[in-house]
Amino acid sequence: MTQISAIFEIYKTKSEQYLNANGRDWKKLYQTYSNAAKAKKAEAAKQQAKPTQ
Repeated sequence: MTQISAIFEIYKTKSEQYLNANGRDWKKLYQTYSNAAKAKKAEAAKQQAKPTQ
């Protein structure tokens, strides 16, 4: 499993470097994505908790 992780880490690093080199902040992009996913999940939970009349 560590071999797979090491290979994945190489591609992850290259992807991050590519984004950073082209004017994108990958940490900010991921944070935005993360917040949107959490909001969508919270909205779905809210809809299920609502009693139907």
